[in-house]
Amino acid sequence: MIRRVVYVEDSLPDNFIKAYDEFVQAHPRSFHPHPDMRPQEQRYILVEFDYCGETILRARIKPSQAISIIGQVACSLAVAERELQFEHRDLHEDNIWVQPSSNKNQHFLIDGRTCCIKCAGIKVTLLDDNFSRITYNNEVILRMKSYNCLYREKTAIYLTMEKIINDRWELFHPRTNALWLSYLCGHLSDYLTVPNPTGEWQRKLETLSSMQRDLHRFRSADEFVWKYMNKLGHIHQGHDYHPHNWETPKKQSVSMCSGLFSFLKRKDKKKDEPGIE
Repeated sequence: MIRRVVYVEDSLPDNFIKAYDEFVQAHPRSFHPHPDMRPQEQRYILVEFDYCGETILRARIKPSQAISIIGQVACSLAVAERELQFEHRDLHEDNIWVQPSSNKNQHFLIDGRTCCIKCAGIKVTLLDDNFSRITYNNEVILRMKSYNCLYREKTAIYLTMEKIINDRWELFHPRTNALWLSYLCGHLSDYLTVPNPTGEWQRKLETLSSMQRDLHRFRSADEFVWKYMNKLGHIHQGHDYHPHNWETPKKQSVSMCSGLFSFLKRKDKKKDEPGIE
């Protein structure tokens, strides 16, 4: 959950730059540019979140938790697809974080229906919106229109993304969410592959393999949730679930992002008013 959003305008403090240097030494795969490369008076939006745990690259994941990760990520994407025509477009392993959870199920409200995903002891959080796109109040919002600005050597998943998007970054391509889910299934399957797995372990691997294969023909995360809900969790009785028809116009709902957008619009308005800095 977002705790607060703060707008700041100034150069970065020395302790922040020192922390960046220490981070890069410990994480050579970091793609973030050095703070010194930014303008002297850079504007920032600082977003404070709840603690999200650790990336799935560092977490020790059990087979049942792998299925839960797929379910929680898929439902998160499905909610955002329906409400905001959301695409993440960069859902690699470092952008999926997990932390311990004592809840039995994680609940997602998708088009008025409550979908319950078995937690298996973890809660999932998705990070990073560098390449994401949404439609809010009939306005398309996105930051970047090319992977070239961050990734010099693009792997197969990014080449596939570029083929689907076809330089039309403003348009809604929900299939990208399905393909990132397929990529995630492949990563978790590789992680869990061990010599002589137990029967239950092997069944989870087969489920991941089936999901990975089927996701290549699905058009969205929403469609995947509809097809695989019986293996991911359940829907409350009396609430049948059906995939969304993207060709049908849908009135935009108020989302948790509305506060951030309203804040930014107020800042722009104040900036344009005389006598206000």
